[in-house]
Amino acid sequence: MLRDGIAKGVDAIKGILKRWGEDLRWQTVLELEALAAPELRRVEQAVPQFYQWLSEEVLPIEGY
Repeated sequence: MLRDGIAKGVDAIKGILKRWGEDLRWQTVLELEALAAPELRRVEQAVPQFYQWLSEEVLPIEGY
């Protein structure tokens, strides 16, 4: 799902992360690192605050 969001842009990435808890966010990023590191590097370049968004304090789950 996150890989599809990456292809659609920053708003899509943010929208996906808002539906997930912090543990799932980190788990997904670690899996993405193992499976598609070049895609993750592109996200890091396009969204410098990406890793901050993995925190629920910075990007709360929608509806909470």
